[in-house]
Amino acid sequence: MDNDLLAILSSNLSKKELTKIEIINQKTLALGLQLSQNEISELISARNASLKKYQRVELNDGILDKLIYTFCDSPYIDQNNYAETLYELEDLFYGFKNECNDRISDDELFTFMREQFDQICYGDINYLRDTCLTRFSEAIRKGYKGFIKNQGAHEDANLTQERRWDSDLYQAILKDLFW
Repeated sequence: MDNDLLAILSSNLSKKELTKIEIINQKTLALGLQLSQNEISELISARNASLKKYQRVELNDGILDKLIYTFCDSPYIDQNNYAETLYELEDLFYGFKNECNDRISDDELFTFMREQFDQICYGDINYLRDTCLTRFSEAIRKGYKGFIKNQGAHEDANLTQERRWDSDLYQAILKDLFW
């Protein structure tokens, strides 16, 4: 019976979220980004899979609309990688909510993720997951609360131990110097 109730709730939330994302789609179109009906459905399915994977439950609206609003104007997202990036960011979000033991609000985590994604990771999801979010969640589990006063913003000065190596820039400079 509990699984049936959860399935009904999930189905109702998915329909509501589908409508919401379709409306958001009209706004992101101005940025050159649009999700197809299939991509929206896949994002909702991916969300449900992430919730199951991380043993989380959402009774209210999902995070997909906030995720889209947070990342849609990133210089590292374009139509070619839009849906895939959203899939990965959505999964990262739920995983790191768990890693932080829910000691951080959704908005604080979104702010941190976006800032790191653009300014430290240069759009590299793996670097965001394996370095920035890992260090941040570890600090939070150990009692770090500095993110509260600035709502997750400007954390790189506190947590990033090295600047990201930009191989492409290095190669371009070498070409300029020697060719």
